[in-house]
Amino acid sequence: MVSCEQWVTPTFDAESWDTCVELWRLARYFGAPNRPASVSEERKFRLLVVAALRLVWAHIPNELRAVVEAIEQFADHQDSAQLRESHAVAERIFREGATATGNVAQLVMNAAGDTVVTAYHPRWYKFVSLTANLSVADLDREQVESLHLKLFRDIVPNPFHPLTLDPAWLTSDVLALAQGIYADRAFDRMPILADALQDAGCDNADVLTHCRGPGPHVRGCWVVDLVLGKT
Repeated sequence: MVSCEQWVTPTFDAESWDTCVELWRLARYFGAPNRPASVSEERKFRLLVVAALRLVWAHIPNELRAVVEAIEQFADHQDSAQLRESHAVAERIFREGATATGNVAQLVMNAAGDTVVTAYHPRWYKFVSLTANLSVADLDREQVESLHLKLFRDIVPNPFHPLTLDPAWLTSDVLALAQGIYADRAFDRMPILADALQDAGCDNADVLTHCRGPGPHVRGCWVVDLVLGKT
C-alpha cells in the first residue's frame, strides 16, 4: 500500500540526495507537481527504463524487445514517428498481454510516451511501482529495488552538484574512450576513462569516484554523457 507520505514531494539538499536509499523519494522529486520535464530528463527516464528491462531481457517477448531497442535509439536520434509507433505497439501488447507481460508493456508505454511539454509527469514515480514487480534472477524485491536505485544513480547525477567539464579535459583519448564505452556498452572501461580524465587534469572527485565505483554502469551514465555532450 502507498502511504500518504509517498504523495508528498520530498525535499532534498546535496547531502540528503546522496544518502537517500529510497528510490521512490528520488523518483518523486522528478515527478513533482508543476515541475516541467526537461528534454534531458526525458532522455534519462527512457534510458533508465531500458536499463531496468535489460536486466530481465530473457523474459521479454521479442516484439516488445524491439520496442525497447527503438526507445533506446530514440534517446540519441529523436525520431518522433518511431517513438509513436513504439508506443502503439506497447499499448497493444499491454491490452492483450498477461499480467507479467502487461506490467512490462505498461513500463514501455511510459517510456515511449511523448510528455515533454506537460506540466506534471508522474512517470518517474510510476517507474518505481512497475519495476518493483520485475523478477531479476533470484533476487528478492528489496534487492531488485536496490539494483534499480544503483541504475538511477548511474544515470541521474546529484542535481545539487551542478557539473561542468573543463574543455581541456576532453582530450582525444578521453573522447575516444567515452565513445567506445557508449557504442560498445563496454562499461568495464570506466576506470580507464577515470585515468584518462585525471591525466588530462580532471580533479573533480564526483566524476572520478563515479568512474571508479562498482557501478553498474549503463547507457545514460551521467559521466559518459557529460563527456560526449549528450542531453
